[in-house]
Amino acid sequence: MSGGYVRTVLLSATGVSNSIKIDFRRFHFGVGIIVFVSVGASLTYTVQVSGDNSNWTSHDTLSNQTVSANSNLAYPVSYIRLNATIVSGTVQMTIMQTGN
Repeated sequence: MSGGYVRTVLLSATGVSNSIKIDFRRFHFGVGIIVFVSVGASLTYTVQVSGDNSNWTSHDTLSNQTVSANSNLAYPVSYIRLNATIVSGTVQMTIMQTGN
């Protein structure tokens, strides 16, 4: 992706992923979020955002989800992460930022 970047986290057990820092210089071009749940998985996930990497809140629409979904960040945040309760399967979150 020219002028942008892609970051991915994957969870296969209950827990919280590493946080991904959002690049403010590219934020005005948008941040896409795609969450993929493996076929036959039994899990619940929430995408969380933070302004300081220590106080977290749930994303407005990607909260308590059980199937694959996508969304974006409509307001600036500093970090994003994936929080999941997994009985079986995997959940993967990819974020994309474009711009110069």
